[in-house]
Amino acid sequence: MVRVTLYDPLNIANLFENYFSEIGSRMVEKIPAPTGMPEHTATLCQSFYLQETSEEEVLRLIENLSEGKAINENEYQPRLLSCPSLF
Repeated sequence: MVRVTLYDPLNIANLFENYFSEIGSRMVEKIPAPTGMPEHTATLCQSFYLQETSEEEVLRLIENLSEGKAINENEYQPRLLSCPSLF
């Protein structure tokens, strides 16, 4: 491995671009091939259905959210959804 010190921002950016554009293909070669479907996927459905809803129902659900709890892994607060300026 040859070590080079780079000072030019364009050369530095190109070096990073080359590294990160090639690392994925190198890493995928190290991932072992799957040996079968995991047991928990055996019962997965191939499709799903979304039941029709209304604006009133969505607003009612938002109004009933608990103010102190996060609603997902990003920790968005329910009060963000209930902000009047969004509606």
